[in-house]
Amino acid sequence: MKNDSEAQSERAKNGRDFENKVFDDLNRCVGADSKIQLIRPRTQVYPPGIKRQHEFACLQIKTNVGEIIGDSDIVAWKPKTQKPVAIISCKTSVRERMMHSIGNREMYRKGNEYNPSLYFVTLDKDLEFGTAKKPKKYRVIAHYMDVSVYSLNPLTEFSGCIYPYDQMITDLKRISGMKP
Repeated sequence: MKNDSEAQSERAKNGRDFENKVFDDLNRCVGADSKIQLIRPRTQVYPPGIKRQHEFACLQIKTNVGEIIGDSDIVAWKPKTQKPVAIISCKTSVRERMMHSIGNREMYRKGNEYNPSLYFVTLDKDLEFGTAKKPKKYRVIAHYMDVSVYSLNPLTEFSGCIYPYDQMITDLKRISGMKP
């Protein structure tokens, strides 16, 4: 039996592997198109007066206390406009993780004039969205907060804002102005 530290390390590795899979799938399907750039930012905090170590700040959230680079797994960036079109959050399970992703998008929206879509990609192992007739908490939240959810679980009921994983490529091409 694994101790808590070993179990957490395994979950973290599984999460990174899942994010890599999603990135590789997206990159294979849309990465060669000049209308979109796929970015993998990492969360960083910068106190006032401290220069960022890099110039690219695709999800920069500025406050009077400091600034952070928004916590997102993948960002679909439109080079022509220099604006993100989608924040793509990759999570093996839903739980509070969807709320965290929504919170980051809302902080980003607050300080900017544009409105990137939020794509929440999940394995949905525990069928945490319920059905259209018997929705669970996260289906209601996704609908209310305008989140597109893409599940790799074929047992997930796809309706409303819950889609099969493969639909994400079509949706990303559409919002980026690419041909389907």
